[in-house]
Amino acid sequence: MYLLNAFPYNIIFFAFSLIVFELYFSTISYLTVKIFGEKGVSFLKCISLAISSNLYILLSFFPVLFLFSIIPNSAKRDIFYMILFIGFVSIFVIAGIILQMISFIRMSKKIFNQNTGRAFLTWFSPIFVVFLFLVWITRAS
Repeated sequence: MYLLNAFPYNIIFFAFSLIVFELYFSTISYLTVKIFGEKGVSFLKCISLAISSNLYILLSFFPVLFLFSIIPNSAKRDIFYMILFIGFVSIFVIAGIILQMISFIRMSKKIFNQNTGRAFLTWFSPIFVVFLFLVWITRAS
């Protein structure tokens, strides 16, 4: 927990987590597109597709940081204001995920000539792998 609270380490940890997330997302998407047998598939295309579409999620955090910086300290201690703030955070993150999904599907349709169903499955496959991993972990314990 020290890494998340100390100044230079939290930035390094966030950057490292972002790189790992981008590599994971693009690798699973690449494997999915290869399984579908699409023409002209390369890992470079998949990683550029993942990075460019995931910018929407990163951009959704800027309004959250702005809202957190303008609310007074007294509101940070009040449970009702914090629930309202968490609601705003959830709205912005969900909007970022939806915009990321739409962007990924549009670019995947254009780059790999996929139909909408295959493009959605290409986007959904990394999420599904994480879900299967979590189910496997909970069943193992």
